[in-house]
Amino acid sequence: MVFFDGRPKSPFGADSPSGRKSPDPGELCVHARPPGGTKTGREAPHLAREDHALLEELLRNNRAYAASFNLAAVPALPAKELFVLTCMDARLNPERILGLPPGSANIFRNAGGRVTEDALRSLLASQHSLGTRAVLILQHTDCGMAAVTDDSLIQKIIAHTGPEATEDLRKMNFRTIPGGDVRESVRGDLEILRNHPWLKSGPLVGGIYDVFTGRVEIVAVAHR
Repeated sequence: MVFFDGRPKSPFGADSPSGRKSPDPGELCVHARPPGGTKTGREAPHLAREDHALLEELLRNNRAYAASFNLAAVPALPAKELFVLTCMDARLNPERILGLPPGSANIFRNAGGRVTEDALRSLLASQHSLGTRAVLILQHTDCGMAAVTDDSLIQKIIAHTGPEATEDLRKMNFRTIPGGDVRESVRGDLEILRNHPWLKSGPLVGGIYDVFTGRVEIVAVAHR
């Protein structure tokens, strides 16, 4: 079995006083577990071969990105004073969809692009620490959260975890999209923000991204 110990690979060599070469920070240290090997107090996490291959691919991509990195001077404060709340769907690339270069906006993603407790936490931090004013809620067509209910999602999780998780799961609000109505979901979330007492004054816009055409339709506009 192969696993990753979380440290850079450091092959031994004769080019340092300790006999250890400087590690390549992009390499992974991979070991084969010895047959019948005993566990230690700090057992390294396992990675299956396919997972290790994926991690290596990601790190190769990162090395290529870092080789031409030129964004060190980009300010942390969003230049457009914009906070975008959108979905985690893998088909969405909000920076490209909206033409936002690095440093333009704070972008928060979750399942469905819903206003949740953590979305509000991040929005409040964004507004009061980073100076954003405008908010765009961008949900989308063909959303997985419109195809399930809280109950059906909980049942899927229980099927994996067992019934002992039922009580805790039912305390969670997964904020699936009722009836699959994304327009109503956007309008309802916008209303939550409009009535929230801790948010700054500014424009609130709700839109729907069409995953089949790439276009954004504005369905609600409000102001605090």
